[in-house]
Amino acid sequence: SVEDAAAIDRSCRIVGERLSRRPFVVVSALGGATNGLLEAGSFAARGELGKAMTIADRLEYRHVELLPSAADHFVRLRELLKALAAIGEFSPRTQDLVASYGEVLSSLIFVDRLKRLGFDSVHVDARECVVTDERFGKASPLMDVTASRLEEAALPHLNAGRIVVMGGYIASTLSGITTTLGRG
Repeated sequence: SVEDAAAIDRSCRIVGERLSRRPFVVVSALGGATNGLLEAGSFAARGELGKAMTIADRLEYRHVELLPSAADHFVRLRELLKALAAIGEFSPRTQDLVASYGEVLSSLIFVDRLKRLGFDSVHVDARECVVTDERFGKASPLMDVTASRLEEAALPHLNAGRIVVMGGYIASTLSGITTTLGRG
């Protein structure tokens, strides 16, 4: 549903046709983005920073083509890749952080597309709502806290008739450290 620009536009129109149902949209990363991000992190941690940056360049091109402000996120991603190269390690915790860029960006792109099509929409960062344990790479949601935070962050927008969009797969611990729920 968010593989490329055509798929995103198609998905946005489908969501727009269902406004009366108060849609809350959860999107994945663009097609191949998570694999690319994790591959870049692996290369960086092995000291192959050039290969990591080449992957980052390709990913940036795809994302910036859809949302120019995505470039800001790639500045931070490149700094993270440089840090991974310096420490020579790609732990489950840093894998989660690197992988999170895909869902954050695709959800921002989706909101931008909805707005361009004339739909009132808002981005809610899943990392502020979905709270998990600290099992990086396969974290489990803490349902009571998550439900409360989601209600607080999303319900006012839904009640105001806005489409709420957030990335799937990503979350954070109670202390705010980025986690993922596990692939698939």
